[in-house]
Amino acid sequence: MWDNFEALAAHFRAGCDPLSLQYDKSLANKYAGLRKKLCSPQFVNDLAVMHDTLGKLSILSERLQSRSTMIPEADKLIRRSICRIESMKGSTGDKVLAAKSIAESSAFGSTQLVSNSKHVTINNNQFLSSVVNSLRKRLLVADKEDTCESADVLRKNTRSLLAELSVMDTYRLPVSEMGTVTTETRAADRSHRN
Repeated sequence: MWDNFEALAAHFRAGCDPLSLQYDKSLANKYAGLRKKLCSPQFVNDLAVMHDTLGKLSILSERLQSRSTMIPEADKLIRRSICRIESMKGSTGDKVLAAKSIAESSAFGSTQLVSNSKHVTINNNQFLSSVVNSLRKRLLVADKEDTCESADVLRKNTRSLLAELSVMDTYRLPVSEMGTVTTETRAADRSHRN
């Protein structure tokens, strides 16, 4: 949306202009409201925070989707992303910096921005904390920073993951699916486990 901001603003402007080919009387008020919301420095700032955060999450997502990523490595990748997103609370991302200069100039390219007092802006730290908390729920082991409630969720998630992985346990497969594995081999393997 950041890259298409001016095109969206132009589309909404044309949608509420009676002289435009895109004008539709029944949608004119809707387009005017969307344009008012979009063309405000508050919205641009919110968009910038989300863009920077989603950029970090996109990198994490791509790495987690790799076939070579093992579960311990995935846990480590999530922890790194948590650190990166937490560090955004004290520093400013590229798009947030751009949004500040855009707000000062009251223009996003050729689109003029008008302050919208009705727009409730995102609390950046609260938004980032919420993203971090959501990521923490996907960890295998609780951090020392986790609350009792989130640590309980982590333990439950770990048990759930282990239960789902148990279908790959060869001891649970019937002998006919195992081919050469016999019940004697399973009994010997079980005695080594204990």
